[in-house]
Amino acid sequence: MRVRSESKAPDKSSGIMSEIIYQVYSNGVIVIHDKVLADENLPFLPRIGLEIVLPSGFDQLTWYGRGPQENYIDRKKGANVGIYHSSVTDQFIPYVYPGECGGKEDVRWLALTNPQGAGLMVIGLNKLHIDALHYSVQDLSAAKHPYELTRLEEVILHLDGWHMGVGGDDGWMSQVHPEFLIQPGKYYFSLCLKPVSSEDNLSVLGRSAIEGTF
Repeated sequence: MRVRSESKAPDKSSGIMSEIIYQVYSNGVIVIHDKVLADENLPFLPRIGLEIVLPSGFDQLTWYGRGPQENYIDRKKGANVGIYHSSVTDQFIPYVYPGECGGKEDVRWLALTNPQGAGLMVIGLNKLHIDALHYSVQDLSAAKHPYELTRLEEVILHLDGWHMGVGGDDGWMSQVHPEFLIQPGKYYFSLCLKPVSSEDNLSVLGRSAIEGTF
């Protein structure tokens, strides 16, 4: 299945075009290919990726990437690559001014499961930036203090092919270095969604391939 979309402000001619191809297999695996074209007249982009909302109960997060602490493209040298486990609840960091948090760089695969070990696994064709929270981006942006946030039962999962840096070299007002910004242009990334159970070995599944795709 192929889905095309275009996003732009009502009074602007410049926008972002996306084409997503879904390949669905009989074993429940879904492969997603995403092509993004950001008009050259746009400013830099905060991220290029997908958002998935999982129902309540899938609060156990396992990932193979950098961790265990949050890390970003310009804040990752102190985070070693490994296999880590945490709860989605613990991914939220109550900063004085709420914002997106809990990001993880260089993620090869991740899984979100329920207490019985059943859930969803994501494998990136290329390394991903991910975060999983019980808060939406809109809620985090609107709140001025953590107590104003309402925890969602659902899990908001972001799977980014590219995510900009955070800056703040010598204070929160310091700008992100140019090399850690996402400039307008053409981007392409692919990932695979797999159902998993408690009997699955995530490390083995993370190395599996689909003929003609991975």
